[in-house]
Amino acid sequence: MHAEAVPAQDVSAEDRADGALPWHARPVADCFAALESDPSGLDRDSAATRLRAWGPNRLRFSPPPDRLRRLLRQFDDRLLQLLMGAGRVTALLGEWVETGVIFGVVLINAIIGHVQEGRAVRALERWRVGALGAGLLVLVEFEKRLQAPLRALFAARGPA
Repeated sequence: MHAEAVPAQDVSAEDRADGALPWHARPVADCFAALESDPSGLDRDSAATRLRAWGPNRLRFSPPPDRLRRLLRQFDDRLLQLLMGAGRVTALLGEWVETGVIFGVVLINAIIGHVQEGRAVRALERWRVGALGAGLLVLVEFEKRLQAPLRALFAARGPA
């Protein structure tokens, strides 16, 4: 499951046409003002109006590649291709220990990349099921993990 992403623009306030800071750099009060919201969130009428105006906040997804294709894609990397070339050269020279080490590193790297990409695919699936909307306030319990692009309004230490 892959979301269609738009490349992020890393632009300073001086370079932006409107002179505004990126969202993560703005004071929290400015974010609320720009979103016409407040710490208590949106009321039902405001949420319904935004839903009609902007539609549901959903990511567009395409089906994920199958596991084999995802695994093979791990080898589509210039550094790994260089390592595999070095492995072939050491094999031609009869250096079997070095060959084994090189191909072992390539295989371990591919397995780790495959596992990480699988986790990312599952995280995107969770997002597809329930995407968060702009201006939505989320309360997160102490020591809970949340995979979401959220801005922290405040943070407090958990129980002493």
